[in-house]
Amino acid sequence: MPLKDIKKFLDNRSPKRLLHLLEKEEKALTAKINRLKKMKKLVVDKINVTKEAMEVNTMDIIIEYKEEDEFIVVTESKPLTNDKNIYDSIQLHYKYLEGHNIISSTSEGWMRRAENVLNGENVKYDYLYTKVDESKFANHKIQKGTYLVAYHDEGYPSIEKTYNRLVKYAKDNDLVLKGFFYEDILLDELSVKGYEKYLIKLSVLIHD
Repeated sequence: MPLKDIKKFLDNRSPKRLLHLLEKEEKALTAKINRLKKMKKLVVDKINVTKEAMEVNTMDIIIEYKEEDEFIVVTESKPLTNDKNIYDSIQLHYKYLEGHNIISSTSEGWMRRAENVLNGENVKYDYLYTKVDESKFANHKIQKGTYLVAYHDEGYPSIEKTYNRLVKYAKDNDLVLKGFFYEDILLDELSVKGYEKYLIKLSVLIHD
């Protein structure tokens, strides 16, 4: 408390005024603790994602099992045919998050319907998404199940190479892909310089 407030309280102290003061301070501390918990989660999630990124082999295609559904917030994306469409899609997404008071520990990702990828519609992106911890914020979810996964570190202009690798692997191994392809950014501007050095994780659900 500022010294003038302490003096004012002491000059007019009473059990009732003390109780009011302590209850007010309790609320302030609770709000601060909640903020710190959110900040800690941001840091811990970034640590885990960065550790994952440092351990991957971008030449590998792996099978990964997701044990639980993940809650996400999605907004529609314009076709990624130019920089303006990309910018507009991202701004629309962040505007939605801000309007619903959603704070996320992850950067935005992109979603493409598996059927569109298989049909060669390279610029047709469907949604942007952000992972959230609570289902009350979510308007979509990433289903639990078995996923085909690959990593791309050569920049967005060449990301179709990794999509094609996944599709070819699925065909060669008689795997049926369903739902959406998800693009998760593991390494971004905080750890690498330039979009061409981003590390992107691509994953798609395999039909049981």
